[in-house]
Amino acid sequence: MAANAKSAFDSRDSAGFGAAYAVLRAVLVVQYLRARRLKETRRLTTLYSVGFGAASLLWGLAAILPVPTRFWLWGAALLIDMGTPLACSSIHGQVSIRRRTYSGAIRLIHYHSAG
Repeated sequence: MAANAKSAFDSRDSAGFGAAYAVLRAVLVVQYLRARRLKETRRLTTLYSVGFGAASLLWGLAAILPVPTRFWLWGAALLIDMGTPLACSSIHGQVSIRRRTYSGAIRLIHYHSAG
């Protein structure tokens, strides 16, 4: 993304920035879809995937549109990116962390590093 930040925002470089950001957000969506396999996280990760996926589409679409429209789409995508976690805040407390898996991973790491 930084490689595309050479010129002013109204240049072609800003389109590259938006496209790179769209790809990064799409990778994040794929990770949320992977986490969706766990029953405990399904509701939250589905909502995150939908929200961040919509924002990623807007970031990508903005990369191919002219400058005034590009900035409006960036603003809309940014609002979705910031609003998605806020809209899901009531669900955050319902998702429990599986401590058994976490502590088991720590024990496994400790076993391999001590050996």
